[in-house]
Amino acid sequence: MNKDFALIIFSYSINPFIRKYAIVNLNKPTAAILLQFSNVLIYSLYLYNNKKDIKIENITVVKFNYSLLSNMLTLLSTLSVNNLLVNNKISNSMTYVQALTIVSSNLLDSYINYNIKSKKQILGLIFIVLGILCM
Repeated sequence: MNKDFALIIFSYSINPFIRKYAIVNLNKPTAAILLQFSNVLIYSLYLYNNKKDIKIENITVVKFNYSLLSNMLTLLSTLSVNNLLVNNKISNSMTYVQALTIVSSNLLDSYINYNIKSKKQILGLIFIVLGILCM
C-alpha cells in the first residue's frame, strides 16, 4: 500500500473522533470558527514553508472558480459532518458517509468521465450497498 493511501485512511478514520472532541458542547458557529481558524493556521504554516514553490501566475480564472465551488462544497460537508458527529455515534455515521461516498463517486465517474466499470467493480459496489442495508 502506498504511504499516501495509508495516511489518508488513517486520517479519515481517526479525524472524526478528534473533531468531535474539539466541537462537543460548542454551538454551530463557534465550532465552525474553531475548525476554520485551525485550518487557516495549518495551511498558513504549510504555505510559508513552501513559498518558493508557489506560482500564482498558473492560477487561471477557471481554476479559481472551480476552487471556490470546491470550497463551498467543503464548507457544506464540514457543517453537516459536524452535526452528524455531535448528534450521532461516530462509527455509524462515518461508515454510512464513507460507503455512500464510494458508491456515489463511482457513479459520478461513470457518468462524467464515461468510465465503464468492470464486473468486479460493479459487484463490489453492490456489496457495499448491501452492507449499508444490513447495518
